[in-house]
Amino acid sequence: MTIRKIFTIIFLLCILGGCKTTEIVHQPEISVPAKTKHFKIVEEDDPYPSVGSILNETGRLIGSGILIESNIVLTAGHVADSPRRAFSFFIGEEEILIDYVILHPKYNLNKKVSNDVALVFLACDSIYPPAQLQEPNDILFQGAILTTVGYGGGEKRYSLPNTFWYYGVLIDQPSQIKWLPISATIWFGDSGGAVFCSFGGERKVVGIISSLSFCADGPYENSATSVQYFYDWIMEVINGKGRESIIIVK
Repeated sequence: MTIRKIFTIIFLLCILGGCKTTEIVHQPEISVPAKTKHFKIVEEDDPYPSVGSILNETGRLIGSGILIESNIVLTAGHVADSPRRAFSFFIGEEEILIDYVILHPKYNLNKKVSNDVALVFLACDSIYPPAQLQEPNDILFQGAILTTVGYGGGEKRYSLPNTFWYYGVLIDQPSQIKWLPISATIWFGDSGGAVFCSFGGERKVVGIISSLSFCADGPYENSATSVQYFYDWIMEVINGKGRESIIIVK
């Protein structure tokens, strides 16, 4: 039995056990080679220079973030909210102080996190290239191979090809994208990191790593805040619009 079939069976069992069905676009079955190691630790020649880490005042890792403008970082709301006291953004060989944080106006951390997205404004520009975001016209098909990038155990890591694949969006959770592990689950400690996918040869951020779900005593799906769902809000904040409805944390 292939790894893909095993996870498909687990997923179906979860649905029968009460999990919601998915709304997906189908495409042909993909061939997945077996893998023994599912991520690589970044040491030199970082292929994802736009992803950095968010630190508190003592230099302790809080989570990850994605540089999307020279002075703006996209991250998860639960990484950048005030109790965590986000202090600086570490990227490449730079450590830049955080000026202020803008949380989504409907961000909520009660019982179950929702609208888990925030923009971090830096005190000065970074020299590193920003990442491209998935735009409204970029279609993410079921079976698309995803790459996750973030910090875990104090190290920057990214998943190797054919480790994660996209399977859909839950009807009652349209603001999140879901993906299944082909050969491994995601590592812990990378909240706010990036989920990348390729569109016509262009690498774009499709998700902000948010949460991990369990079923049958084990992890069965990963969730990320959908960049496409929040694209308009992100652009409005970047362009300085709609500030009257924004929660600012300094």
